[in-house]
Amino acid sequence: MTNEYQDRANYYNNLHLIDDSITAVVHLEDEEDCLFWKPLLSHYGKGDYKYIYHTRDNNVRGGCEECLNYRPYLSPYFFICIDSDMRYILGEENINVQHYICQTYTYSIENHFCEASNLQKRFLEYESGFNFDEFLFQLSAIVYQPLLLLTHNLRNKISDFGIREFRACIPHQCLRSDLNNHAAGLLDTIRCNFNKYNFENVNLSEEVTLLNSLGITVNNAYMHVRGHDIANLVVYIGNLFCKHIQGVSFKNNIYYNINISAKYWELNNIISDINELNKALIKIEDWFLINKKEVK
Repeated sequence: MTNEYQDRANYYNNLHLIDDSITAVVHLEDEEDCLFWKPLLSHYGKGDYKYIYHTRDNNVRGGCEECLNYRPYLSPYFFICIDSDMRYILGEENINVQHYICQTYTYSIENHFCEASNLQKRFLEYESGFNFDEFLFQLSAIVYQPLLLLTHNLRNKISDFGIREFRACIPHQCLRSDLNNHAAGLLDTIRCNFNKYNFENVNLSEEVTLLNSLGITVNNAYMHVRGHDIANLVVYIGNLFCKHIQGVSFKNNIYYNINISAKYWELNNIISDINELNKALIKIEDWFLINKKEVK
């Protein structure tokens, strides 16, 4: 007996046979995710993809868990692209391209839109009044130890400092004056918010080793905390500096305008995964060609 996910997956897995203009079907968490995944797959993928983020009867069902409901039925012709959330750090099993799952390797797609050096380059095309590179570098140093504690607590099922408490420490807005002197006031506020929690009496050496092994350091910790919170603050700041520029939207012209050729390991891992999917498709196509010749 099949279930609704298996039935839909069977349809998606065979859609390339019905419509030969489609290479594969990609299930995303949300429509906005197209702004990240579509440029990457268009550039590095093999052919044209159909993107879905709802059921075939148009009942809106989004989010990572909805994507993962298809996990047993995925293939090179029907795969999912999801935010890693804390799964990458916590080592959740079988979240990898070998199981036809692409992931962000950051907390979410929003972290990629906020990648510091490339965000600053895009910002400088319109405005020079703020240094996102410096701001996010300093923010990363502030959130690194809280990220260690969050990881420790999630691994050990300790609830006194979880994702909710972490999120509450990062404001989504600020005063314009808080951005003076490289956002010293805003950074002090965030630092004070985190300092309410106890970091000193917890041995976090295992978490330091774990995060190091995954490529997460004090310099890029901001890429591995909840991306919506980082993005909300970044977009708010960007809007403050771009609101006087006629015809320019910080979010549309700068934030979303990601450089898919940027060089940082989280993006490199995604590109590597897309290449693995390409290889899987080529193997299947080669198998069909060989067997077609044998039949003749």
